[in-house]
Amino acid sequence: MRIRANVRTHVARIALAAACCFVSAVDAHEPTEPVELSVWRRSFVGTIGEKTIEIAALERIGETVRGHYCYGRCDAERPSIALRGRWTTSAVGAAVELEESVPNAKGGRTLTGRWRLRATGSEWRGDWRSPDGERRLPAILTETNPVAFADELRVLAEHPPGDEDDNCESQSPAVTAIRVYRDGRLRQTLQTDSMGTCGMFLPELADMNFDGKPDLTIALTLPAGPNIPHQSWLYDAKQDGFVDAPASLQDITSPMFDETHRHVYSYWRGSCCSHGVDVYRWKDGELERVDGAESHFMPVVRGGKLGYVYSVPSYENGRIVFSPRVERDARGRLRLAPLAEDAIDFETVPPWSDALKVDVYANGSTGDARLASSHAMRWRKLGRGPTTRWCPDIAYFDLDRRRIDRRLIDDAEACTDTDPSPKPA
Repeated sequence: MRIRANVRTHVARIALAAACCFVSAVDAHEPTEPVELSVWRRSFVGTIGEKTIEIAALERIGETVRGHYCYGRCDAERPSIALRGRWTTSAVGAAVELEESVPNAKGGRTLTGRWRLRATGSEWRGDWRSPDGERRLPAILTETNPVAFADELRVLAEHPPGDEDDNCESQSPAVTAIRVYRDGRLRQTLQTDSMGTCGMFLPELADMNFDGKPDLTIALTLPAGPNIPHQSWLYDAKQDGFVDAPASLQDITSPMFDETHRHVYSYWRGSCCSHGVDVYRWKDGELERVDGAESHFMPVVRGGKLGYVYSVPSYENGRIVFSPRVERDARGRLRLAPLAEDAIDFETVPPWSDALKVDVYANGSTGDARLASSHAMRWRKLGRGPTTRWCPDIAYFDLDRRRIDRRLIDDAEACTDTDPSPKPA
């Protein structure tokens, strides 16, 4: 069983929260009695007729089901089609009816099709019909990364979430508890305090301690950046239920889980120019940090002019790599990949420190990139007596000559009259 946190879901939530920040005022929601809502989030691949599709995330909240799908694979460049409908349960089983739509030139939405599907385990079958009902195609969906979890999750919410066209407050009821049901009987109530932004947070299942059993987590709030606090519970086989995760997991923001390499990793942001990732491993029931990296500026030269690229770490295939980065192929040739022209800043001078560096990655036979060498800035002592100064000696990647060189920056604004090199402890 492979269970992965969906990075794109977090990115979409962050973007949505940023958009909601422009709402100047919202109407206070009338207080109501808390409501209990069945919830889940799933992803699918499948076909409509002979065309392949992907549903990156389909959510159920109560009887409402909504999400987006794409022809082929969903990515940032491919347009998506909105889905919205209802979940029903009857004596013959569970079913879902969906309407799909796209934005139109008048600011509204145009209906492009209707779905009727019967849900049987991880496979859903039914048909897609054109808005006028003239065309009908078979539709088959298969859940990706299904979780072996037979119980039902419900949340206790302040009120039912409003429609996507409502204000942010209406869409974001507070969630005060998660209830676990088995065969219609309440087994466990987990208290929480979760408040989304322009959308309600849903509990998510993931094998967080890699014991083969799904655990439970929910985001608590949505601050700026990826620093999203979570509340988590681990499955305890002896109790056949969820127990509080240790503080070493609870304290990690935006945790994600790599079952293949048995790593927990977390992206974070300190400021506009400070991003990083930390990697953890379980030991004796606690998480220990085993790796981490922070963003840095990478000097580059084009046409003799010095510029800088902001290089950010990411977690890939069990290790940390940076992008953009300098890569070395099997013949020893260097290139900057991926290189976007607008990523090179020839105007701003970054802070002078040993974090200003050029890392070189070697591409392995399996296509993964491993750090081969690192070339950091160092302080160089110049002059004597009253003219003594320490100036940056930087490594840079020459885009024209495809090689790494060094340049001394003997400039009054860059140099200092005291040695800034770290002192030994």
